Amino acid sequence: MYLALVLVLVLTLGCNFARADRETMLVGLKAAQEKHSTGTVIDVGANGGVEMKLSLEHKFSVIGIECLPRAYHKLSQWFAKQPLATVLNGC
Repeated sequence: MYLALVLVLVLTLGCNFARADRETMLVGLKAAQEKHSTGTVIDVGANGGVEMKLSLEHKFSVIGIECLPRAYHKLSQWFAKQPLATVLNGC
């Protein structure tokens, strides 16, 4: 039976991605990989795409949701050729 893991990441718009947050994200992804070989990360407030990139590097599919039109447009361009990435525009 296919078991998907969904990690929900809620980030504050406009906040800087701190090193501590990156380390926490990496620990979470590695822990998820130990229990599940595959899964989906949902990045709410995907803005700069950092969490999306980390998730893809760890072989997770990712859904990035971005409210800001400019950030959404950039994310759509960056991840256009990435089959495991989906970028949605919504608030």
